[in-house]
Amino acid sequence: TKVTTSCRVSVPAVAANERSRVTIQYSSMSHDVPFGSNFVVQEQLDLVWDENGCSCTITKSVRLIFLKSVGWLKGKIQSSVLTEQNKSSELLLAVLRKRVVETSRIEKAVATQKGMVWEMQRRTTLFSTDWQAPFLPHDHSKRWCWLDTSYTRHPWMPVETSREDAVTCTTPPLRLGDGWRVLGKWEVSTNGCDEDDAGWQYAVDFYRHDVLWGKAHTGKHCRRRLWTCDFQEEDGSPPNPVLATDLLKFSESQLGC
Repeated sequence: TKVTTSCRVSVPAVAANERSRVTIQYSSMSHDVPFGSNFVVQEQLDLVWDENGCSCTITKSVRLIFLKSVGWLKGKIQSSVLTEQNKSSELLLAVLRKRVVETSRIEKAVATQKGMVWEMQRRTTLFSTDWQAPFLPHDHSKRWCWLDTSYTRHPWMPVETSREDAVTCTTPPLRLGDGWRVLGKWEVSTNGCDEDDAGWQYAVDFYRHDVLWGKAHTGKHCRRRLWTCDFQEEDGSPPNPVLATDLLKFSESQLGC
């Protein structure tokens, strides 16, 4: 496959009491696939070392940007990109685990992962209390109710889950995959000042910026709350001290369509 890839590596200066960090960014365009010049896949790897410099947390983020319209192939391209990114993430983990096993100075540990999902709701009027999953046509993927940090259908939601089933769930209907076990249960995450007693934040629309959300619901049509849950590799999985957290986020934006 012919691919044009740009790479940027950033190593910011840190103070004595801060953790070292490396950020690697990729931007790739495929030339011999249908409509390959109409979209760009962007990846970012963030590596943050612990205080001892013996292990690090790796976070991988992926974004698919459409430069031109691809018609009915948009959904297929999104699905293919997400599938390939999952494969490449597993390959990356395999390479890092093998490297760790070969490096005797790094002691054995177990990989853990924190899951995060936003629950979104909208009410029909400012005077009603019938909060429900977003239902307006312009809500688009927010109508799935359970969203990632990019406000799209969460990638951990099983493919067989329909939107009708998802919006009736009272806890996140997510599944991380084989080889992982849940530590505890899904819980609403709060900081004690920007949410109401149930963890909800309110706004006039589904904004991405946190500063536009608050706990006052008067005059607000929309609300959201963050759920989190910890996962751990099951016994028998390869040792993985390098990866304290493996978080794959998939987001998509459309430009010029």
